[in-house]
Amino acid sequence: MKLTICAPKHSYLLPILANASIYCAEYGHNFIEMSEKQCIDALYTGKADIALINPLDYALSKAQMLIIPTFAVFAESYTGISSIHFSNTSSSIDTIGLESDDFLMNIGLIGLTEKYDLLMQKSIIQSNLDKTSILEYYDSAILWNSQSTISGALDITEEWSDYNDFPLPIAFWACKDEDFAVDLREITKQLAADDLPEIETITDSTEHADEIGRIGSLLYHWKDDFKEHIMSIQHILYYHQMIPEIRDVHILG
Repeated sequence: MKLTICAPKHSYLLPILANASIYCAEYGHNFIEMSEKQCIDALYTGKADIALINPLDYALSKAQMLIIPTFAVFAESYTGISSIHFSNTSSSIDTIGLESDDFLMNIGLIGLTEKYDLLMQKSIIQSNLDKTSILEYYDSAILWNSQSTISGALDITEEWSDYNDFPLPIAFWACKDEDFAVDLREITKQLAADDLPEIETITDSTEHADEIGRIGSLLYHWKDDFKEHIMSIQHILYYHQMIPEIRDVHILG
């Protein structure tokens, strides 16, 4: 059985996708990188058989989805993936620009509400806007760190860990509730990097050798309590009116 496999094009997903192109080419599967919203839409419409999705899209999906319990991406404290920036010239924080409408960007918005009681007018940053001058147009901004040249910011996953006692679910494999003639668990294992560690430690280096930078970790191997964490984040998303209801979390097998 030949599969179509979809995943968002995010650098932090590379450890669980490192062999995807080579493996799919060898076994005749179709591997496609697309946006987060396109991944869940492809899964729902049947254009994809399995996809990497996030808790928000999982909860919003109209179809019954099964999580494939092999590899995932969960974050604890600092990861340096995305961050929140503030203007030094604005007298108030009324507007915020998001680099995209992806999951982590919205988690950043939740953090600003939970920790700082900030409610701002949200808009998606135009793609042709120079990132170095983004804070000339907005009082604040949430950006992917790989595309940010603005120094001094709040790390989104670190902020999450400040007001939650469980790791942040960022991405996990999912399929529709159907019968498959192939072992989806084994296939998702083959897509990942060889000898993928259970935990990758992330550090924020400082300019001074005697100072300890921020530290956090990314968790890649599925654990039984991850199901509970996905349920827990749905309660938070529901409280902030990002999803209409809390869905049961179903695991393949």
